[in-house]
Amino acid sequence: MAIAAATRLGRYEVRSMIGAGGMGEVYRAGDEKLSRELDERYARREGIGMYLAQVYAGFGDKDQVFAWLEKDFQTRSGVLPYITWWLNFDDLRSDPRYAELLRRMGLQA
Repeated sequence: MAIAAATRLGRYEVRSMIGAGGMGEVYRAGDEKLSRELDERYARREGIGMYLAQVYAGFGDKDQVFAWLEKDFQTRSGVLPYITWWLNFDDLRSDPRYAELLRRMGLQA
């Protein structure tokens, strides 16, 4: 039995089905409480945008990944060039926003 998008399960909101098989179904979900907490920690300088981008990469939310990477770019984060070799960002390499970010950082895609 499929769960509809936008269904709330506790503090999580179902976004989409990832897949289904003999053992059940797997869904992508969001956690607004976690998102707010991450935003607050970043605002207090308790986190680096690239690290937060990794969380959203795990959720498969590319728009949020690039939003956090852009924040690091705007603040001139010294760790941002690491995206070129961190495996967590492999799925982003085919996205045009990745090449554009590297270009603006003066790196090659």
